[in-house]
Amino acid sequence: MVKQMKEQGRKALCGNVGAALGVLLFPVILIVLFSLLAVLLQMVFVLPDFVRVVTGGVKAKAVPGVLLGHAAVFIPVSVALFLLLAPIGVGCYRWFLLLARGKRLPVRQIFCRFETVACYRSTLWLVLNVELRKLAMLLLGIAPGAVVLGASFSLSAGLPRLLLLGTRLLGLFLTAYGAGVAFVYSRKYFLVYYLAARKARPCRELLHESAERMRGQRLNTAVLYLHFVPALLCCMLLLPTLYVLPYLSVTLGCQANRLMNPQQEQEKS
Repeated sequence: MVKQMKEQGRKALCGNVGAALGVLLFPVILIVLFSLLAVLLQMVFVLPDFVRVVTGGVKAKAVPGVLLGHAAVFIPVSVALFLLLAPIGVGCYRWFLLLARGKRLPVRQIFCRFETVACYRSTLWLVLNVELRKLAMLLLGIAPGAVVLGASFSLSAGLPRLLLLGTRLLGLFLTAYGAGVAFVYSRKYFLVYYLAARKARPCRELLHESAERMRGQRLNTAVLYLHFVPALLCCMLLLPTLYVLPYLSVTLGCQANRLMNPQQEQEKS
């Protein structure tokens, strides 16, 4: 299945690399611009106080104020970035889903979720709902390992060295295992954004349909992600990032199209 999806992704991406790259680069440009804005605001409003604290010009009591200053810059910038990226991200999912079906849309179609206020608000709620659910799953998955690691560091003075090493290794294993299980289980929401791109529906219906369609497919989809990990890790050294990311995106679109249209896939086979 993975080989078939990757082959379909290569065929769909053929001749469309430039457009796919443009779709992916726009969110990246937004992230870079907002990051630069946050750095600039911190340099203007927070950095002078921070320098005075470090050099001793301000008492240590001012440190919480400096931290609050960083938060006062970081939080509004992050919220503004989310308000822009959430609808654009869903638009990107729609663009790659249609590309997987052989339909190439103009790049401006990634802004389709801004068309109406109702569409924009429902998209924000959907993205916030899904991402918070994924975060909760991840935190629950790594919690046992984090507890074991925390206990090993807090009780390190009273434990033998060998037992301490074993406890920390166990904590690392539980953390990695929990993160992996959480990643696989959270693939139940893999289709949510693709379903939302196909038709505007309530968030609860989209979550329920995605979970139903992903029954028995969560592990396969997680494996499809993992097949791209070596290429993504090698991007800085060997492989061109500008091809791997569009290839991954359109391949995931092919997987979503297969899961959303199982009868069509059966007819092909």
